[in-house]
Amino acid sequence: MKGSKRYSLGAAIADFYYFATVFGTAGGLYVAVNNEPVPIGWHLMMMLLLLAIVIVYHSLVARRVGFCTPGEAMMGRTVIDGRKEWTNPYGINRTALFIVLFFALISAGNSWDAATDERFHASLTLRVVALRAAVLGGLLVGLWRVGRAQSAGGPLVLGYFVFAAIGALLTEPTAGVPGNVRLGVGLFLVLTTLGAGIVLIYYYRARPASAETLHPAASG
Repeated sequence: MKGSKRYSLGAAIADFYYFATVFGTAGGLYVAVNNEPVPIGWHLMMMLLLLAIVIVYHSLVARRVGFCTPGEAMMGRTVIDGRKEWTNPYGINRTALFIVLFFALISAGNSWDAATDERFHASLTLRVVALRAAVLGGLLVGLWRVGRAQSAGGPLVLGYFVFAAIGALLTEPTAGVPGNVRLGVGLFLVLTTLGAGIVLIYYYRARPASAETLHPAASG
């Protein structure tokens, strides 16, 4: 039971950031089209509404429906004989994998902060929003596929880390952000990308011969 609650909490957090990324993309598009920041009140209202929906779903609804949300899929939940079960398609402890996935997901969920910022919203041009949306879309698909131990999931997640590191290193200095801070963030992301790559490759190689092989979630 404790394990089930832990996975449910993880899935709830994942769902919040997953859909926060989607809402953030809509906010970025709003900025690109209207050339003005997203009203902070609207943003806070949407985040509170999303939080309420996630809490209600995972507390009262999740066990009663026959589908899995992106967060549930990422944590290994699947439908078996009409029942939703927590499983581990890798058969080994997934702690390191979850650290990488949540780091990417939380980073993605916060990647649209400039949309509500009076100082930085102008950086969200239509070109920037389109490119970022494509990268984030690949990440969200990748997180789902990694949770299912499916091929191509790892490269999509790693691709997000690569783009984030390149973006931090090549983006022109922004007013109020010292160049050495930008460089430090970029180097941190480079190291993070290398670490994420090692973890993702390890779990990819550890996958069973059949991606359909399932193990109890208690195994990790």
